Amino acid sequence: MRPAKMMIPRAQPRATRSSSRSRTIQACDPCRKRKAKCNGAKPCLYCDGLEIACTYTQLRQPREVDQLRSKTQRLERMVKLILSRASASQSAAVAGYTDSLSRNTQGPSTLAQQSLPGNLDSALGLVQRQLGELHQIYQTIQECDLEILPRVISTIRYSASVHDAANRLGRQIKIQQAQMTLERMQQVWMTRLSGQAEMIEQEAPYSVHTTKLWSAFVTDRTASHLFSLFFVWDNPIWRVIEPSLFLRSFATGDTRFCSSLLVHTILFYACHFSYNLEKPWDRHEEIATAKQLFQVIERLWHRDKARICVPTMQSSLLLGLFFCGTGKDRIGARYIQYGALMALRLGLHTSSTDAFRDNPRAHKIIACAVYDVESISVQVSARSSVWPGPPQVFLNEAEASAADLNEQWAPYPFRHPVYRPYTNTGTWARRCLLILVNDVAQLSCNLGNLIDLDTWYRGAALYKKLDAFKRTLPSVLDVERNKSPHNLCLYLYYYTTVVNLCGIFISRRGSSTTDSLVALTAFDPHSILEKAMDSMGTLILLYRASHGWKSTPLVMLHYFLIVGIHAASHLELPKWREILVTCVAGLWHMSLSWRLSRAFLRTIELVLNSNANSAHIPIEVLSILREHHEKIWTSVEVNQLAANYVVHHYPNLTPEAGSGNNGSGRFHGQGLERLIRAFDRLST
Repeated sequence: MRPAKMMIPRAQPRATRSSSRSRTIQACDPCRKRKAKCNGAKPCLYCDGLEIACTYTQLRQPREVDQLRSKTQRLERMVKLILSRASASQSAAVAGYTDSLSRNTQGPSTLAQQSLPGNLDSALGLVQRQLGELHQIYQTIQECDLEILPRVISTIRYSASVHDAANRLGRQIKIQQAQMTLERMQQVWMTRLSGQAEMIEQEAPYSVHTTKLWSAFVTDRTASHLFSLFFVWDNPIWRVIEPSLFLRSFATGDTRFCSSLLVHTILFYACHFSYNLEKPWDRHEEIATAKQLFQVIERLWHRDKARICVPTMQSSLLLGLFFCGTGKDRIGARYIQYGALMALRLGLHTSSTDAFRDNPRAHKIIACAVYDVESISVQVSARSSVWPGPPQVFLNEAEASAADLNEQWAPYPFRHPVYRPYTNTGTWARRCLLILVNDVAQLSCNLGNLIDLDTWYRGAALYKKLDAFKRTLPSVLDVERNKSPHNLCLYLYYYTTVVNLCGIFISRRGSSTTDSLVALTAFDPHSILEKAMDSMGTLILLYRASHGWKSTPLVMLHYFLIVGIHAASHLELPKWREILVTCVAGLWHMSLSWRLSRAFLRTIELVLNSNANSAHIPIEVLSILREHHEKIWTSVEVNQLAANYVVHHYPNLTPEAGSGNNGSGRFHGQGLERLIRAFDRLST
């Protein structure tokens, strides 16, 4: 007879395992470095045996671990919440996943309850790693399409741990990680185009390493690439974002000058400046990434739009600029107006705001930027301004000059040519110009169709101020010395303001003859306008010679149209034919990213068809416009164009084409849609 089996007691092993987990609270530095067992003595047994220095570095407080554990628990609840709001068709799968979380002792739902290592360094590292992986899972669930949601849920359900789930999702959903990087551009430049190594940046000038704090959608390398494009090319025009403040908050997780909404908005906006060096016309990856980023922005906007803070205000302005660039300036103007109103609520136009209490220079720069964007929006959409006038706070010339020391600008991703940009001096000058822009806008709003001598004197006085502004600009902003894009755009903005001022008087009847008004006031708007347009044409040629069509700032759309329309009416001169080629080529290149370019190209095409000698139209222009008309411009483009964009000056338009014409033979201040439809009727 077999002896009865003896049951093995289970209590003792459990007690053994429990006692084996009793570890030294803090290991010495040599033991941590060698991953050796340390008894915590001073000196410890290991160091005493080897006769080496036994040192202890002060570790982080346990409170930090508790805070990270709490944040992990919050993210766990967010995962459950997003799953609970999934579509009804996926409810069964979602319920199964939620149940699996409660059953799986290694899953996200029990992460915060797992015992932590006794060593605080190891504990903190474990929590941080698992927190990042959990955040990655949460972002994947939040951002993936409903079509692939079952596969995502299945992957998480059958994963052994958070780490396993994060790795498997990273391999499965490659589209979640955008790969527009400097490395890709370097490789193409070197292997496909036989370029010289020293021509391409070896590292993005704005390099970041904490992208996971704000987004699981892009890598650090992609974020560095897109941030660099934005801060090098477009942001210096307006300076809506102050890079040092933003990047400092980005690195530390601070929400005072950074937010997930703002990060995704900048990345989305910058996608439109990125391109493949091998195939600049192929923006498939950039546009696909931008669309996915915009889906994230839509959710974040609904969450953050009521939060009155600097990042939300900046996001609103950038989104407004984007919509304006895509031909939907009715929407864009509302976003810009909303951002400007939020800036007023924050008190950015005064010196008493708390938003920048420790950063007065950034306050002055961003306040000027808000008014700048608002002003140009008013000009191109013919609406009233939200801000009552220029901000009370601004950089003075000495302060700007001191801030410009040791600055350099290079056309990223290329390393040459390098300029001293003098961005702060440019901001000071632009603020002075904005005061005059505001005066011109007020004059235009208060006028009727008949201009008397007193109004003509006011126009003459405004032009004298504009002329004095240009003549007294600092030498560091001279275009022969400083060819950086933002400096060329400053001069283009100046001449556009002169053109707008002159257009006010050219498009209206005077109480006396024009010759008598000119003689009395020494103000000849016809002559001044022609000289201003000639200078703008020269600047457009200079921009092309200096920068080509790399990552052209958005505002160049505006200048290409103004100069291009004028060039289309002066093709008898070789210079204007070359300027027309430059404007049309620039718009064609920008149309790869900005839809408004299509309407601008159509406008120039219709102008040429209505009054240009076909023998004078350059063959390059004909080729681009033919391609545009046959393959891009369709019968629904005008209907999809939601733009109040105002064309302020078009010479030699027949009276029948524009209802705003008073018989002077010139077009002024009519919307883009009306202009295109008027020309369409003429061509028909």
